[in-house]
Amino acid sequence: MSIVMQRSRVTEAGTLAKPTAWFARWLQGAYGDSDVGFEVTETTSLRFTAVFAAVKTIAETAATLPLVLYERQGQADNDRRRAYAHPLYPILHDDASSEVTSQVFR
Repeated sequence: MSIVMQRSRVTEAGTLAKPTAWFARWLQGAYGDSDVGFEVTETTSLRFTAVFAAVKTIAETAATLPLVLYERQGQADNDRRRAYAHPLYPILHDDASSEVTSQVFR
């Protein structure tokens, strides 16, 4: 039985910001080779329909978020304001044209 299957019975909850300790070690490869007999990488995992569908769903959802342009106000990274007057702001944030949304355009 794989370490993931063994750990699936764990009742402690983790979050993306603070994953459980076993999951963090698993992501870092601390448990060695996989039980499937070959190395599982980002590329090989996308060959599985479930993984591909999950990645696609996350990517498409993130793409729907508005893209906001900022301009610097000072030297610090947080010294910024929205660049409403920039010519690309309405194209990237709202709609590129009457036929193309900003999401499709990006």
